Amino acid sequence: MEDYRSRRRILRGSADENAVAGLADAQQWALLTVDEADPERGIPAETLWRVVGGVSFHLNRDVLIGEHYFYLSGWRTERVEECASRVESALDFWPLRELLVAAEDTTQPSPVRGRALMRLGLGAGYEFDPQVFSVVSRALQDPEPDIRNTAMFACTYSPWPAYKPVLEAIAAKDPAPQLRQTAGATLRAFISGGGS
Repeated sequence: MEDYRSRRRILRGSADENAVAGLADAQQWALLTVDEADPERGIPAETLWRVVGGVSFHLNRDVLIGEHYFYLSGWRTERVEECASRVESALDFWPLRELLVAAEDTTQPSPVRGRALMRLGLGAGYEFDPQVFSVVSRALQDPEPDIRNTAMFACTYSPWPAYKPVLEAIAAKDPAPQLRQTAGATLRAFISGGGS
């Protein structure tokens, strides 16, 4: 049986790996592993603690945007969500509603909006979320090529099949040849990763 995972939460403000380590010490979590990142293979650095029997806390540093995020995993959904609720009350993270608002803010310069899109992609759930899909899909069709490109990366965090028609359209007719190639590569990654 595959472990259930809570939603990924992106740390912000004063919450960093030191804050998480302090929480782990205070809660007497058992440190299980510390793995280095492998950016060439897209593998984030990860520190893993056992919270309680059957539930683990994962702290990762994303290789694309360099931000820390966490999630909990275990085989009992209710227990994982109960632990996630307690942890979330102790750490400062980006709530989904703020990620959505930031990613939709077209008044921001492209680099700021692009980072917000990446955060939204990273903070999206594993299960299809129509609000996240709507925001990322609109960004995939944005007039600015940089935003379309960033949105393609953002949708790879949660490769929902609903993205496929939008990516196919980009691969077929985007005015930027590089974006057509990126969309094709993203579609191939979706297919090989089970997102189709």
